[in-house]
Amino acid sequence: MKKAVLLILVVLLAVSAVTLAQKLVVGVSVPTLANPFWQNYVGFVNNVAEQLGIEVRIVDCENNEGKQIMDIENLIAAGVDGLIVTPQTAQVGPAIIRRAELAGVPIAVTDRWPGIDPTEYAWDGFVGFIGPDDADTGFKIAETLIKELGMTNIVGINGVHGASVAEGRYAGLAQAVEAYPETNLIAVEWIGENPDLGIQVTENFLAAYGGEFAGIWCYNDALAVGAVRALRDAGLGEALQNREIAVVGMDLNPDAVERIEEGWYYASFGGHWLQGGFGLIMLYDYMNGKPPLPEYRVVRLQLMKVTQDNVADFREQFIFNPPEIDATELSRALNPEATGRYFFEIAIQ
Repeated sequence: MKKAVLLILVVLLAVSAVTLAQKLVVGVSVPTLANPFWQNYVGFVNNVAEQLGIEVRIVDCENNEGKQIMDIENLIAAGVDGLIVTPQTAQVGPAIIRRAELAGVPIAVTDRWPGIDPTEYAWDGFVGFIGPDDADTGFKIAETLIKELGMTNIVGINGVHGASVAEGRYAGLAQAVEAYPETNLIAVEWIGENPDLGIQVTENFLAAYGGEFAGIWCYNDALAVGAVRALRDAGLGEALQNREIAVVGMDLNPDAVERIEEGWYYASFGGHWLQGGFGLIMLYDYMNGKPPLPEYRVVRLQLMKVTQDNVADFREQFIFNPPEIDATELSRALNPEATGRYFFEIAIQ
């Protein structure tokens, strides 16, 4: 009898050891790893994953909706336990969520609104959404040009139609133009998100409008860096340094931060690359029986603003000494005293 009990205990311990040794596997789909912003995003996801004992599998959809669908299907077929996805567009979001639902694989969405509100969706496996407040940031980019710099004649370079981030940031721009009626929004080009496109559109603006505009509103840093390059190539470097013309955007990519330090690029908003790690904590808790609290199923992050005045502080607090995060403290599954707020304020102290 004693031998039988001992054998059962040994078996139970062995099973428990195997269970503990099995890592959760999460697939992470991002729009493009060619952009430094998404490289930072993946870096923070890996940081949090290591703390939570999660294996992550990163896939790059290369800004292609069809490839993203295929990537998600492949991750599901490979047996991932969960998904974190940034949809290429709002149109592809519902298709991705439905595939996850059919497979019974929980999913958290980051950065780009997927066209479905998780709080109104019947399947709770669509765990939640976390991303930047795009309308607010689009407004603040414009307000920096209009109110802070007094530039009432502006042009805009945006992402692509259909992408929630581009639509949201443009909505913020439109709100700013309405809030400051003296503003003359000369033109907005919807083009994409790489520096070459920023160069191309800025050259076109210079050819079409010459000195009619002073401010360039940019959807992201990649376009902004391209715009700065085009302005300097056109002999307007001194005007950039003297704030006679200015470019403002968002993401706080490394090359953009360098341009801010050098005085070519006026300001950028960002810090939201942290959203991927925050989303991973939310998903991890769900997979361990602790779904996000209702008030935290949809989170829109306020972003920090970096100019030449505070860029040194930004580097000190976010580059040289990145924000320390204890994911195990923020996780409700691992910390009974956690508040459920699985993210923190993004700000320069």
